[in-house]
Amino acid sequence: MEVSITDITDVEKEISINVPAAELVPHFDKAYAEYIPKIEIKGFRKGKAPLDMIKKIHGEAIEYDSLSTVASNIYREVVEQRNIKPIGEPALVDMNYKRGETFVFKVAGVTKVGFISITFAFLLLKLEDNSLVRVTTPDKPTSKRQSEFSMRP
Repeated sequence: MEVSITDITDVEKEISINVPAAELVPHFDKAYAEYIPKIEIKGFRKGKAPLDMIKKIHGEAIEYDSLSTVASNIYREVVEQRNIKPIGEPALVDMNYKRGETFVFKVAGVTKVGFISITFAFLLLKLEDNSLVRVTTPDKPTSKRQSEFSMRP
């Protein structure tokens, strides 16, 4: 399996994953196991047709139908192995598969959040006889600027 990670923006990444056909076999076997009980083939009881016959008649449809689940499972494996911390659900951007060949898909998502620096201004109020006499506001954390005014009700 080949994995490449591309930075789209500072916080958004695109992961491209190429999975050889041999690595898809266990995923497709699981999909066949889920479909076998539902499939009806003339001459066999429901769910009792041989797997080879099911693969011949319905194999391509079953494989294509299971690709989004396969992509999701492989993506989660890659994220866990590479210690990527996604935020939210990723979007499946592209998917390319021909039966018996390499499965290529791309997933895009947000991996970290940008932070905005916020400075809080603290007001120090001095009251005399229920009147505001002095307000002190720090201009920077290390220096102070004082503004004086009076306010009467």
